[in-house]
Amino acid sequence: DDINYEEKEIQLDMGDKILFYTDGITEARDYSGREFGLDSVIDIVKKHPEDILNVIEDKIINYSWGEQADDFAIVLWEVMG
Repeated sequence: DDINYEEKEIQLDMGDKILFYTDGITEARDYSGREFGLDSVIDIVKKHPEDILNVIEDKIINYSWGEQADDFAIVLWEVMG
């Protein structure tokens, strides 16, 4: 009941990508309890635009030492012609 949603429109061009992910990605924790975080996801997107999904999965597994505390899902959508 306390959630407010907004509707927005954006223009997407050929080759643009949209990444959808669950909080299990950003909230994955290392051995000391630090979260993976949004900045880490953004860094991967910038540094690995051609292999985003595989790199995120590998980084999460290594970051959390294979101890998955929460489920995670990732969907990458790319505008194609």
